[in-house]
Amino acid sequence: MICGRPLYQYDHLVPWSEVQEHETDNIVLLCNEHHGEKTSGLLPVAQVIEANEAPANLATGLSSPLDLHYGGHDCEALIGSNVHTWPEMYDGLMTIPILIDDTPIVMFRVEDGHLLLTVQLFDEDNELLVQVVDNELVFSTEEWDVEFVGRTLTVRSAPRNIFVGMTFEPPSRIVIDHGNIWRNGIGITIRPDCIIVGQGNTMSGCSAINCTFGLATGDLPEGLGGGAFYIGSPRSDFPGASTEDRVMRIGVSHDQGSPDDDQLLKDFTDFLEHVTPDDFLRGGND
Repeated sequence: MICGRPLYQYDHLVPWSEVQEHETDNIVLLCNEHHGEKTSGLLPVAQVIEANEAPANLATGLSSPLDLHYGGHDCEALIGSNVHTWPEMYDGLMTIPILIDDTPIVMFRVEDGHLLLTVQLFDEDNELLVQVVDNELVFSTEEWDVEFVGRTLTVRSAPRNIFVGMTFEPPSRIVIDHGNIWRNGIGITIRPDCIIVGQGNTMSGCSAINCTFGLATGDLPEGLGGGAFYIGSPRSDFPGASTEDRVMRIGVSHDQGSPDDDQLLKDFTDFLEHVTPDDFLRGGND
């Protein structure tokens, strides 16, 4: 509420010890730091009330950034019942468990010995709802209900309608076990037992090891190299989105302080020229 951080705790404006009840008007959301400051008296209640009337994240439409503590040289993405792993990554290397057109939905890369995670979630209208770029999480506070509890992030379009759910498991793993992923008119449905692309193409129980991408669909960037599964999918019409300038793409330069995607792609293509077929394990799709 005060700082807009996505991790928060519930607090009583008038202490619970005095009211002994949970009244909506007496409940505010505070991050752990501000909660502790209010409890200790360092943060005046008057400032909390003032901030509650105009929350910081509603003013910007975005949460404040939250650092996710990914690291090391190995990575794993469990998507539905499909596993995408790279046991030993090194500088300049990237791997993309889900790629739609030139947009990585989930991507790992290593820079200066650090594992960096990128996640981008869009709604059916191509608006960017949730974005992690190099371990920094930001999400939209407009229209959609985004909840971050513990390590689990849930996006809802209505109280009982979960759009997507994922769990961050630092230092090297991410789990997406249910939901719907959209990008540029292409839809992917994720269930605990499978991934469904388009109108009935399914992936279940597949593994991808040391692959450029796990699942790719749409129009891929030139020179991307091989991967585990490419599935064609029909594309519906989609409107132009107001969030396009924030989207990370492969092979498209932008000036937001994110990595040089052209160089990443070149480094990865050079790497692929030196691997052997034994470096890849490819499953099948239904």
